[in-house]
Amino acid sequence: MNLVPAAVEKIITEGQCRVCTRKDIQTSHLWPRGRGAPKYEDPDICIPLCAYHHFWFDAHQLELLPYLSLEEQLATVREAGGIVKAYRRLTYDADTSGIL
Repeated sequence: MNLVPAAVEKIITEGQCRVCTRKDIQTSHLWPRGRGAPKYEDPDICIPLCAYHHFWFDAHQLELLPYLSLEEQLATVREAGGIVKAYRRLTYDADTSGIL
């Protein structure tokens, strides 16, 4: 029986920050656990980021959309409950009025 959650295994396997390739990484949740993500161990809503990029993503100052797979993007839409909320989380632009 594998006791390592799939999300942790994904982070260890990738082994570097998605943005800058630093090796000192953390698990970053694409949809915050505090906002009710029931599947926070789902590997599709977790990516490896260094502490620097994790901080800026959580501060809504880093756009991660270009660094995500289609599966990760779709999982974020599911967790967010819609594409607009997911877009706001994955980009630093909270105003999406101009995208439609």
